[in-house]
Amino acid sequence: MKVLRLCVLVVALAGVSLSGQSGNGSLKVTSYPSGAGVWIDGVDTGKTTPMSASVSIGQHVVRVSVPGIGWNDDERVVTVVSGNNDLSVTLLPDVTTTQGPTGPAGPQGPIGPQGSQGPTGATGAQGPAGPEGPQGPTGATGAQGPAGPEGPQGPTGATGAQGPAGEPGVAGPPGPQGPAGPAGPAGPQGPAGAGGAADDPFLSCQVDEFLSGAPFGSATGIGALGWNATPFVVPNYQFGVPGIVTLGTGGPSLVNMRLWPATSGASVGPFQFDFKTRMKWIVRVSPSDTNAFVRVGFMDDVTGVTPNNGIYFESRSNQWWAVARANGVSQEFDTGVGSDQSLTGLYQLLQIELQMNGKVAAFFVNGIERASVTSLVRNGGTPLNLAIQNGGSVNTHTDYVSVCLTGFHRARLQGS
Repeated sequence: MKVLRLCVLVVALAGVSLSGQSGNGSLKVTSYPSGAGVWIDGVDTGKTTPMSASVSIGQHVVRVSVPGIGWNDDERVVTVVSGNNDLSVTLLPDVTTTQGPTGPAGPQGPIGPQGSQGPTGATGAQGPAGPEGPQGPTGATGAQGPAGPEGPQGPTGATGAQGPAGEPGVAGPPGPQGPAGPAGPAGPQGPAGAGGAADDPFLSCQVDEFLSGAPFGSATGIGALGWNATPFVVPNYQFGVPGIVTLGTGGPSLVNMRLWPATSGASVGPFQFDFKTRMKWIVRVSPSDTNAFVRVGFMDDVTGVTPNNGIYFESRSNQWWAVARANGVSQEFDTGVGSDQSLTGLYQLLQIELQMNGKVAAFFVNGIERASVTSLVRNGGTPLNLAIQNGGSVNTHTDYVSVCLTGFHRARLQGS
C-alpha cells in the first residue's frame, strides 16, 4: 500500500495564529471514508474518525489509515495552534490491488492431544512396627522362645504429583476472506453557487448538467453526456445516489476528465473562439502539495504538460490564474483569488465569457470579474476540448458544468 506524505497547515477556527505560545490545541480529524485510525507523532490514538484529541501547540505528524487493504494511508505534517483545529482527509483507493479487506479471524483450532502420564510417585514411608506378640506360658526354664511374627504392612503412600501438560495442538487453518465492506458515507453537500447576471437571450446551453450517475472507478460514460476520464473518477454518494465526482491523483502524473473522447489532435473537439460563448464550472480544489496544479476550461491537449492552444483557469501555488494561449504563446493574469479549498470545503463558480465575437475573454470567480484577456484569444479554427486536468497530488471535486453558444454556432456544434 502506498503512503501519501503531505504537509498541511491546520488553521484555528478563530482565525488567529498563536505562534510562539505554549499549551495545547484541540485537533479534530475527519476522513473519507470514516472509521479510519489516527496516529499522532507515530503514536496510535486508539480512536477512529471522526475524532478529536488535545495536542500540544506546534508541528505534529498525523497519519490516517483504514485497517486492511483497499485505501492508501494519508500522512501529513500538521501545525496545531491554540483553540480548535480541523483536519479533513480524503483517502484515495489503492488501485494497485483488487484484493478486498482482510476477513475475520478463522475459528480456533481443536484442542491438542492429552500429554503423556506423569512418572510414578515416590514409595510411601515404612509403616509402624506391629504390636508385640503375647507372652508365652511360663515353661520350664529352657531355651528362649522364638521371636514374634512380623508386624502388618503399613498403609499405601500418597499419590505423586501430576505430570506436566502435553504440547498444544497445531492451530487450525485461517478462515475464508470476509466480504467487501460497505460503501463509505456521503460527503458534505457543496454550497449553492453565487448568483449570476441575467442570461443572454441569444445564448443557448448545449452542455448543461450536474455530474451524476458515475459508478465507482468510471473511465467512460460519466454523467448524462458521457464524459471520459483518464484514468477514472470516484463518485461521492449522497443518499445512495452518486452526485459530485472526484478526479484525483496521488503523484506527479497528469490525469484528466474531458467531454470529447479524443485527448489531442484535429478531432479533439468542436469549440473554436470566433463567436460568443459562456462556460461555467462549479468545482472544489484540494491540493496536497504546493507544486500541484489544476486547469479548468477549453484546451487542445489534455495529456501534455501545457496545452498549445486554449482559454482556461489554472491554479498555481494555490492561486487562480486566467490564461489564454495561441500557438504556444500565452497571456496570463493573476485573479487574486485563492484556489485551495481543502480547509474550507467550499465550492467555487468558475466562469469564462467570450465577448465581441470571441475577441475578448472575461474570467469570473463566484460571479465577480477578475481578469480580461484581449489578445491571443482567437485560435485560428483550432478545435478545443472541454476538460479538467490535474497535475501533482491534488483532488478536484466537480458538481456542475455548462457551455452556452449563440444560435448560429450551435448548429455548427451539433453538426460537428
